[in-house]
Amino acid sequence: MEQHLKNALEALGKANYADYFEEMDKVEMPKMLIFQYNDLKNKFIHGIAQLDNTFNGKLEVFAKLLEETCLAENKAFLDLFPAENLSFYLNKVIEKFKQWQDFFVHIRVNKQVTLLAREITTSSSIREGTVEELRDVISQNEKKMMILGEPGMGKSTSMQYLTQKDAQKLFDTNLKYSAENRIPIYLELRYVDNSIFDLIKEEIEHYLDSKETDITKTVEKMLSEGMFSIFLDGLNETIKDKSYQIAEHIQSFYKKYPNCVYLISSRPQDYLLRPFVQMPVFNLVPMNKAQQQEFLDRNATLEIQTIIVEKAILLPNLEHFLAVPLFLFMLIRVVERTGQVPKNEALIIGAFLEGIFLLEQKKNVLFNQLQTNILLAHLAKQYFQDYNGNARVPYSKVAKYLREKAQIENFALNEEAFLQKMRDLQILDMSEEYRYAFKHQLFLEYYFGIDTEIEL
Repeated sequence: MEQHLKNALEALGKANYADYFEEMDKVEMPKMLIFQYNDLKNKFIHGIAQLDNTFNGKLEVFAKLLEETCLAENKAFLDLFPAENLSFYLNKVIEKFKQWQDFFVHIRVNKQVTLLAREITTSSSIREGTVEELRDVISQNEKKMMILGEPGMGKSTSMQYLTQKDAQKLFDTNLKYSAENRIPIYLELRYVDNSIFDLIKEEIEHYLDSKETDITKTVEKMLSEGMFSIFLDGLNETIKDKSYQIAEHIQSFYKKYPNCVYLISSRPQDYLLRPFVQMPVFNLVPMNKAQQQEFLDRNATLEIQTIIVEKAILLPNLEHFLAVPLFLFMLIRVVERTGQVPKNEALIIGAFLEGIFLLEQKKNVLFNQLQTNILLAHLAKQYFQDYNGNARVPYSKVAKYLREKAQIENFALNEEAFLQKMRDLQILDMSEEYRYAFKHQLFLEYYFGIDTEIEL
């Protein structure tokens, strides 16, 4: 182990964070780890990090990752994508999935039920199975598939799960690439305003062989050879006035690079507006009564189950709601907090968000739930008005929306602090380019509904 790295770990063992960072500064940092290191260091310098076991663990994990980087000896995988670089990339993919699992930090699901997808076809032979099973079949033949599902059915969860599973599979096979072991690339289509090629290039260019002078040619070769499984998530979340253009671009892309495997997700109604030619389409099947009960058994006490089942019988309009995993997550948490079953979907989502905000108020007495709802409702209105959907909006424009509303309502606002808090609460999401979107389109639609009601 490099001496400065050894010294840093010894300092960490004594909880001497200043010496840890002083020693780490002396280590030659690989480019791919600089951003992560600077993030940890800045949190310490600016007093953002809580100096507890969690932060200590992150520093230790980073030091060990750096050690693996510095001492990596396995360079035998691919000339285009060196083995050690691939390891770092795959670790990033797996870490992103772990973050995704914490999407609803206030919902801790013990275990989900296995959902099925059914092919939409005029053929008498209809394929059905889990998304993973169907993807494995598709990979051998058509190499592309569309996954449709209503809000909360688990489209993004399925895509993220398969992305990390592909990453883990490459680790399990000692980074041996094959037609069954492709490199996963996950892209959220709401963040697509450049070409897919450029986005893939941006995703992996820092991990490619540093001796390569023409990265574009390298990526072109990897795509042509079919080295990737490409996950394009959220066709329904593209900017509406660009949706047809993006759909056409996706189809042109997979025709140009037919050897890669493609999974695309969308809501049914959005896909029907721009159907893809010669692509198998599968619809996620809502949970049946037995699956709903299984889900409740795994995630709710008997008392909560009884309340939900008894009250839901009196509210037939909630029947569809209970068949959707995300909605059932929310309802369980609402009933745990209030002992009541709200009468409709909007009230359930609102009560769920209220629970998040009440927990925040217990931690921070200055947190203002009413102001938060007013600002988010205004933000949702502007997203629909200016972008017609859940687009990624630059920080400067989002801050302007918030500032204008705060001035109208006559209350003080620190836009940066507000946006950070909404990210912490998993209401908003920020891309690496400091562009903001609602974490889930359901939140955008809920707050747009609130703003409309206020205006009416």
